[in-house]
Amino acid sequence: MTSGSLSLPSKQIISVDAEEISTLTVKFIYNFFTPDEGINDSGNFDDITTTADDLVDEVTTIQTLNNSDFSVGTINPDVSLAERSRIAAEKIRKLQLNNKIIRFAPRYVELNWNSALNANYISSTEILPQNFLTDNKDKILKEEDFWGNGFTNVLFQDVNVDKKTTFFLNTIQQAIGNSLVTTQRGLDLAGSLNSETSDEVNQEFLRNTTVQFLNNGYIFPKKNKEEILKTLAKVATSVTIANKFVYSLASTTLKNTTTIFSDEISPMLQDFLSKQNAANTSTALSQEEYDITLDETIGISVRELNNLRNKSDKNAFVPEAKRIGFMIEKTEYPSDGAPIIKDTIFIQNTMATKAKDSAVKYGTRYGYKIRSIVKAKILVEDNDPKTNNFYVLEFLFASKASENIMIDTEEYIAPTEVADFKIGWDYYNKAARLTWSFPVNPQRDIKYFQIFRRSSINEPFELIKMYDFNDSLLPFPLIETPDSVLIEKLTSPKSYYLDKEFKKDSNYIYTICAIDAHGYSSNYCIQFQCYFDKYANKMIVKPICLSGCPKTYPNANLIRDAFVDTIRDSGHKQIKIMFNPEYLNVNDSSGNSLKVLRYAKNVGDPETKKDSYYKFQLINTDLQTQEVITIKLFDEIIRR
Repeated sequence: MTSGSLSLPSKQIISVDAEEISTLTVKFIYNFFTPDEGINDSGNFDDITTTADDLVDEVTTIQTLNNSDFSVGTINPDVSLAERSRIAAEKIRKLQLNNKIIRFAPRYVELNWNSALNANYISSTEILPQNFLTDNKDKILKEEDFWGNGFTNVLFQDVNVDKKTTFFLNTIQQAIGNSLVTTQRGLDLAGSLNSETSDEVNQEFLRNTTVQFLNNGYIFPKKNKEEILKTLAKVATSVTIANKFVYSLASTTLKNTTTIFSDEISPMLQDFLSKQNAANTSTALSQEEYDITLDETIGISVRELNNLRNKSDKNAFVPEAKRIGFMIEKTEYPSDGAPIIKDTIFIQNTMATKAKDSAVKYGTRYGYKIRSIVKAKILVEDNDPKTNNFYVLEFLFASKASENIMIDTEEYIAPTEVADFKIGWDYYNKAARLTWSFPVNPQRDIKYFQIFRRSSINEPFELIKMYDFNDSLLPFPLIETPDSVLIEKLTSPKSYYLDKEFKKDSNYIYTICAIDAHGYSSNYCIQFQCYFDKYANKMIVKPICLSGCPKTYPNANLIRDAFVDTIRDSGHKQIKIMFNPEYLNVNDSSGNSLKVLRYAKNVGDPETKKDSYYKFQLINTDLQTQEVITIKLFDEIIRR
């Protein structure tokens, strides 16, 4: 630099900050089955309303709701806040007094967050028009948009990392179990992984890594593997990258499609390439690089201030930035394709702490990110040197996004055991007739019945018939794969079965299982043993095992006494009764006596309780006579 010369000015840095929401949690709620649940994500259901509890939550924040729709009637925005509170409270009272049951959406994702503001941020009390955020959604800027044309903000978070690593973890676990890797096992494992990975993954790298497990002391637990992988999917890093090499950096993630970030970065690559080409081919200086220019089209309000003509008037203007609501960005992650950006959910309530998204399909993974939305008011100057006017520009911008929270829209509740299971003899068809009814099933998703039979408790059950009345438009695969010959496809449920293989000399044990639309099976219902009494000409049925036995343990709830009721003896005239217990006193975990044995201090002790004795009943079956012997226990030390 020569004396007296000036360099180019540095680029301006803009500081824009809205309070971030870092407490977002999501939960999938499955209320009941619908045939189109696997393909319908419209969120349009005829029976969606709100609950009384929801109305209570709404009333607690009525001061900031401003024209809230309570799903049981929209309140006029011209009505005063006090009147709106009274109307909402009256609706709640009627719902509670009438004990009205309001139907839910069949399924939805519930989102919760903490909306409390930091002391440095302000919440707006302005009454905004209904659907204000939705109507202006294209004008909402984001914090990362203010970096300027030279940079791009990229969120690195691989939400499918758990699915990608499942193969590798399963392969390793099968090879080594819970044991440490030996050198030979490590070599075998390296060969297996090498055949399943890209050619760009070096075989030497795999070999060195796997054989080092033994030296490094790695173990592979079988439990909680899914939870560990889901934790990895929550790791997110936001990075701002210069446009001059944003494509070169991002494209390295696609060298191997099994690497992390590959499916998230892939849809962005074309945009990154355009930005990088523009940044590297331009040689002229651009005003946008040094001057911050706001297009008036992004403003929700532009008002000219003709009275601001000098610097002192300009400094007297006080800018504003107040939170007016939230936006929730939603992404669908298909198992066989690239992520799909879904419609953003807008919440026009500064104090809201929860939302419900019913526009979800069953069996799909979704990601949710939340941002707070701020309405800002700043003073801007016309870039026309002839006018040099000042304007008040109102615009919307959103905070940085929260962590991308993932949720799989699946339920894991198996049906309960079928009810009212009965067996009788069908005299017309000369067969055993089995009947039953649906169990209590609020989800209404039972779509299969299985009938089982066995000859004795020492044999496993055999499936003799399966009724399939699943009306799902997109059926989910069953965990079990029975022989297709045993499956009877039905258009409606059937709750009876005729076993024509049962003859009058047969003796079988029967039970039933229910399976829901998602493949989850109930336990066995009550098991009945039955045979035909030819002399009485009727079916004899007796319960052999209570309901609730898992399929793998059919005898878990056998009905049988733990002790023999009687002791038979003959040819003796005397009996000696000996008291020889293994323990005289049994205490609980707190040291208190369970009083298994009752003691008396001495004969005639008035403190002796009436039940501090045992009785033996001796019966002579030949003479039809009996005698009852009373036995009391005495101890000088009273057991407490």
